[in-house]
Amino acid sequence: MVLDLILLLLLPLLLQVYSLSTPARSIHSNGSNPKDKLRRIAVSPDTVLCQQLAQEGTYGRIFYGVLHHPLGETRDVLIKTVVDGASLSQVAYLLSEGSTLCGVSHPNILFPVAAVTELSGPPKVAYPLATKGNLKLYLQSCREIGLQGTGLSLSTRQLVDFGLQVARGISHLHSLGVLHKDIATRNCVLDSEQNVRVCDNALSRDIFPADYHCLGDNENRPIKWMALETLEKKFYTASSDIWSLGVLLWELATLAAMPFEEVDSFELAAYLRDGYRLAQPVNCPDEFYTVMSCCWLADYKQRPSFPQLIAYLHDFHEDLGKYV
Repeated sequence: MVLDLILLLLLPLLLQVYSLSTPARSIHSNGSNPKDKLRRIAVSPDTVLCQQLAQEGTYGRIFYGVLHHPLGETRDVLIKTVVDGASLSQVAYLLSEGSTLCGVSHPNILFPVAAVTELSGPPKVAYPLATKGNLKLYLQSCREIGLQGTGLSLSTRQLVDFGLQVARGISHLHSLGVLHKDIATRNCVLDSEQNVRVCDNALSRDIFPADYHCLGDNENRPIKWMALETLEKKFYTASSDIWSLGVLLWELATLAAMPFEEVDSFELAAYLRDGYRLAQPVNCPDEFYTVMSCCWLADYKQRPSFPQLIAYLHDFHEDLGKYV
C-alpha cells in the first residue's frame, strides 16, 4: 500500500522535524504509530466521495463529501486530500498530520473517521462534517458582512464561547499528555449549532500560506502564534499552547485579523522580548483582553493553566449572559 511505502520512507524524517525539545509528547506521539492509527480507519477508495470543493491550496484540497458505510448508510463528511501528482513529501505530510487525532474523542475535537490510502489515487482523510466550515474563514466573512452593514454580527458572548470551547478541546489533549503546537482559528471548524472543534493542521501550511513563515531553516512554522521561548529555543510546553490560545482569543476579538501584521517575522522574537504584545482590539472588553495578556507572560511558568482559563472564560461567559 502507498501508506506503508510513504510513511516508511519519510515519516521518521518528518517526526524528527516536528520533535519536541521537552519531555512532553507532541500531537504526533499520542500513543501509537501514525501508520497503525490510519490502518484502523482505512476504507476502500469508492467509500469516500468528494463532492463540493471547500478550500484549495497549491497541492492540497478540502472537499465536502460523503462517506458510504458498508451497510448502505451514508454520512456527510469533510475530506482532506492532495492534487494528482503531489510529491511523496506532500502526501506524507497529509497522512502524518491527518493521523494525529485518531482515537481522540471529545465534543471539541475533530477526529478523522476514515482514510483512503490505496494506490489507485490521491490519499483522502475524512472527518465529521462541520457545516459552517473553517473558523478563520467564517470569522472573516462575518467581518466583511459587518463592514457592509448587512446581516448579524457575532456578539462578544458568542466569541467568548468559541474560545471556551477551544480551551476545553486543547485541555483534553493535554490531559492525554499531548501538545497541539498549532492552535489558531485556521485549525478549528464550526458547525450549524455554533459548536467549535479543534482539528489537526494537515494542509494548513498549504491552504493558509500567509500564516506560516520560514526563519532561514527551511521549515515553515506559525511564527506569529508561537510563544517567545518557542521562537528562541524551539522549547515547547503546555504553556506554549497557552500562548497560542491567547493569540486565538485575539483572532476571535478581531474576527480573524492577522496578528502582528506590521512586524517582520525575523524581528518578532526581539519585539516580544522587549515586552511588546498584541494591542487590545477595538470594542474588546477589558476582561477578555486581560485573559489574553495573561497567556503572553514572558515567563511560561507564570501563565495560567487550561483549567484556570476555562474557569475564567466560563464565568465571564455567564456574566455576559446576564446582560442579554
